[in-house]
Amino acid sequence: MCVFLCMGGNSTTWMNTAVLVTCMRNFPKNRGPVSGILKGYVGLSTAIFTDICTALFSSDPSTFLFILAVVPAIVCLTATFFLHEIPTPTKNPSELRQETLYFHVFNGIAFILAVYLLAFDITGNHGRVLSLAFAVGLLVLLATPLSVPLYSFISKPLSDSDIERPMKVS
Repeated sequence: MCVFLCMGGNSTTWMNTAVLVTCMRNFPKNRGPVSGILKGYVGLSTAIFTDICTALFSSDPSTFLFILAVVPAIVCLTATFFLHEIPTPTKNPSELRQETLYFHVFNGIAFILAVYLLAFDITGNHGRVLSLAFAVGLLVLLATPLSVPLYSFISKPLSDSDIERPMKVS
């Protein structure tokens, strides 16, 4: 248990640094919004994790401690496979405006998430059913940012270079 707690505690600081540096390199024109979003979610992550564990495992302290020890380490180890720098293509002004708009959407989602967490925390003790409903709602809110890249992918028109052309037979 001590090894997992050590791995989880130390891996989160590594992950914060790695994610921040990678995002600064991947979004050079939007460093401010990216940094704000990342730091906002770092601040919210403790409240998210604590509230989910309290809502689901408050009756069993040993399960709560086990989740506290194992989940951060697993998340950080899993994320290492997806964290990499991508070459940033030169973007025209309309693409930069669209990228900035997407970051504003991420900020809005983070704000809604913070208000949701605050409302749950200040309302006091909750029953089992309300705690489960809160956890489900929180997981839906946490999945909401995935809609931004999905929307970007779906709304992006195919360029001529994206379409395969049939080969000419001579």
